[in-house]
Amino acid sequence: MVIPVREGTGHDVLDTGAAGHYPTTALPGEIGNFSVAAHRRSYGSNFRRIDVLREGDPVVMETKDAWLVYHVTRYRIVAPTDGQVVLPVPDQPGVAPTQRLMTMTTCHPEYGNWQRYIVHLELHHWVPRNTGIPKELAEG
Repeated sequence: MVIPVREGTGHDVLDTGAAGHYPTTALPGEIGNFSVAAHRRSYGSNFRRIDVLREGDPVVMETKDAWLVYHVTRYRIVAPTDGQVVLPVPDQPGVAPTQRLMTMTTCHPEYGNWQRYIVHLELHHWVPRNTGIPKELAEG
């Protein structure tokens, strides 16, 4: 599934069918935690199947210069007030990041909104756009 990513996590962004980048988090590929949110069952249902992602699964982020291939490291369910999941080092306030991470957040359960489904990922490798697509996309 191809999901556009826009800046911000308000309804003005998420209700367009895009994933929204948490403005205070890292940008794709940077050291830190690039974090995004998307709807699960409305406005494109972009993260509808987030619960099928398992440890080691790839998620590919396309930028203007490169394909960034992240691998799932863990998934969990938290309270909607648990903002520590998008810290530079998730769940570790004040710790300086040393890794290139990504966090995906959405509502949980699928037809509810009283929890959040979280997927954490780590950058595995990147492929320059001018050399073609990564094998993860070619293999389908």
